[in-house]
Order: sequence, then structure tokens, then C-alpha cells
Amino acid sequence: MTDLDLSQRELDLIARAGAHCLADKDTPDATRFRDHVTDLDAARLIHRIERGALVVPAGRAWHMIGGWDDIHLTRIVNECLRLGLVEASVGHTGRDIVRTTLIAAPIHLRSGSGTACAAADSGTRYRLTDDPGLIDCPACLTRTDA
Repeated sequence: MTDLDLSQRELDLIARAGAHCLADKDTPDATRFRDHVTDLDAARLIHRIERGALVVPAGRAWHMIGGWDDIHLTRIVNECLRLGLVEASVGHTGRDIVRTTLIAAPIHLRSGSGTACAAADSGTRYRLTDDPGLIDCPACLTRTDA
């Protein structure tokens, strides 16, 4: 596949992965990446999660099952958790068996410089879009249906 032959699903996943990106001038200090993590690092992590990769904790580190052998993965995951771009999901897979994985945070409808659902939190970096087809925040979805 060349870059011109991407499916619509893959193009949507790429758009979703970069929905958190902001220009430096528009990013409050509290929501800037730290520890040398970049927008591209976060987008790669989110893209892989949304394509089905399992990111699991192992002690104090995070590991991706089946790919992305990045020595900086734990640092990237910790930054994305701090900013609210990904969330830890705990599921019971059997009796006395618990699995913790990462899921991508929902994408909100952009409204001015914030979200349409007014889920304002100064420490969170929201994933925002103007495309109603990419939104998965329940509150924002009800606003687009109105």
C-alpha cells in the first residue's frame, strides 16, 4: 500500500490519533508534554491502541503486547495518562483474573478553544475535532444530533 491507497478507516484512525495536537502557543503550561514526549509519540501510541494493540502494565513499566519495542513507551504512557489522552481500563477476564489495559480517551466536538460538552479540566488535554464522524464523547454526540 502506498500513502495514497489508505482506506477510509485508516485515514480516520490517523485523524483520531492526532486529535490532541495543539500549537505550542495554544497549549497551556499544565497540558504541555514533559519528559521529552512529543505530539508524535502520543499520536503513535493512540493510533496503535485504536488499531487494537494491548498496552499492559508490568510492575512500574508499560509494555505493548505484539509490537512497538520502544524503550520510552513507559514515559510516553505516563505522560498520556497524566494528560488524560489515554485511560487505564480494568476488566475481569475470569474468576480472580484481572487485566489492566489502556484505552484512548474519547474525542470531543471542538467549540471555540474547548469542548462542546464543557468537560473543562485545566489538567486535561482533550482530543478535539470538528468532524462529527470522529466524535465518541456521549455528551458531544447528543449536541451534534440536536
